Amino acid sequence: MRGKRNISLAAAAQTDLDNIAAWTTENFGPSQAENYVEAILDTIDELTVSESPTRSLARDEIAKGLRTLHMRKRGRRGRHFLLYSETADEVRVQRVLHDSMELSRHISREDV
Repeated sequence: MRGKRNISLAAAAQTDLDNIAAWTTENFGPSQAENYVEAILDTIDELTVSESPTRSLARDEIAKGLRTLHMRKRGRRGRHFLLYSETADEVRVQRVLHDSMELSRHISREDV
């Protein structure tokens, strides 16, 4: 078994997380926001131990090497996707976007 890979968040991904936390706090309260962001972080952590998790999708039509992973919350599908790229040693989360968004409009090919 190999060790964990490093995770890095692009500035846009960190901004996405901050915005998700603020919106969820405003609409559902701080406890729900904390739980939801924790579920997103659990999904990010899943990437550190599993190279291309079986439920992730290659999104080469958006940018070569880009993958998406739909988050889960207590075994149920959440409403956000991770857009990420990976190497053998590192995962770079580019964005954390709501599943109603058109993904290709929120990431440029230069970002990957």
